[in-house]
Amino acid sequence: MFDTGDGAPEQVCWLNGEPTRETVPGPRFPDRGALVATWPDPGEQASALPLRGPGTA
Repeated sequence: MFDTGDGAPEQVCWLNGEPTRETVPGPRFPDRGALVATWPDPGEQASALPLRGPGTA
């Protein structure tokens, strides 16, 4: 999310791997909760995507 701090709606720049120009609040996401509800469950991702960090190949 991108917030300019000027009181305008926050912009969603990337959503579920796709570029987007949505705003929060806006027609698709009336609040942050509605945006978060579109994110995949972290437990599902853990089995599908390997975690990488310092010291991993």
